[in-house]
Amino acid sequence: DHAREKGDYVYVLPGTKAGELIDGAAGINSIRKPDGSELKAEDILASGMTVSKANEIKLTVILLGDVNGDGKITAADARAALRQAVGLDTPDGWQKAAAMVTGGEKVSAKDARKILRIAVGLDQPVLMAE
Repeated sequence: DHAREKGDYVYVLPGTKAGELIDGAAGINSIRKPDGSELKAEDILASGMTVSKANEIKLTVILLGDVNGDGKITAADARAALRQAVGLDTPDGWQKAAAMVTGGEKVSAKDARKILRIAVGLDQPVLMAE
């Protein structure tokens, strides 16, 4: 299982390709980058991308821990989550959702720590918040 829909989001695991999501989920017409360009089947999904379904529903891709939308979970994402947690940054909705790897009502230092642990290989990436 590499993707799951919940609310306005479709959660994916690192390395999930656009074609895998389209093949695995009924009704998906296209996946677009934030700049509006359409993904090819072999393109890797990242947080902030938009999934369009046949019934005109649009979902936002969330790769938990990918706070900056580059498709990777790195120390830069942990830093961005920590900046959210202490109120230095006001994130877009998807950036907040991507930072909330441990669940809860708001982004916390615990989320930043978990993202950093994933980035350095001490923890495994998660599909849905714990």
